[in-house]
Amino acid sequence: MATTFPWFHGAMHSCRSQRRDWLAVAVGADFRRRALPSVWVRLGLVAILVGVLAMDGPGMRAAAIVLVALLCHLAIGRPGMVPFKRCGCVAMLLLALWMPFSGTLGPMDADILAWLAVAIAAALLLGCVGRVLWLSRELKRAVVAFEDAELLALLPAEMAPQARRWIEGDDGEAGALAVILPLAALHLALGRCGGADERIARGLVAS
Repeated sequence: MATTFPWFHGAMHSCRSQRRDWLAVAVGADFRRRALPSVWVRLGLVAILVGVLAMDGPGMRAAAIVLVALLCHLAIGRPGMVPFKRCGCVAMLLLALWMPFSGTLGPMDADILAWLAVAIAAALLLGCVGRVLWLSRELKRAVVAFEDAELLALLPAEMAPQARRWIEGDDGEAGALAVILPLAALHLALGRCGGADERIARGLVAS
């Protein structure tokens, strides 16, 4: 059969590759949606950081920096997500404590402390986003690498034939599989991360 209709096997391989690529993209997008801080948290942090720079009173700036430190701690969440998270949050709290006394050392001290707090918060958030994007890329690679049988084994018995037909190019089953298939692929890909990455990724998905 392979020698008689080689074009058929080439088409099947291409179809499987396209389906797997779509599944990898869906898994990566779902992971980023679950793992990244919500839009409202990000907008709130940006607004408070702008406020830290715009405020005049050291007391108000100190309170805003404390709020930024707490929001960064909550937004980043999982231990190990950003290696310097704890140090960064503690540094911002120390800057907030120092802020009311900044005028005793010079008129520009309050601005310098505010910029330092903003820089630390930005580094924490960029570190979080970078780690999520890196984990998302690793999950997509894992989805492309595993075998069809491994994915089908995770599905309910009645849905495995539908998933197999979808992998082979039948779009009639796409609606029923749109949710469960990416979730099964995500679960399988998480197990391929290994070590600290797997713990962090699973914690982000579960949170």
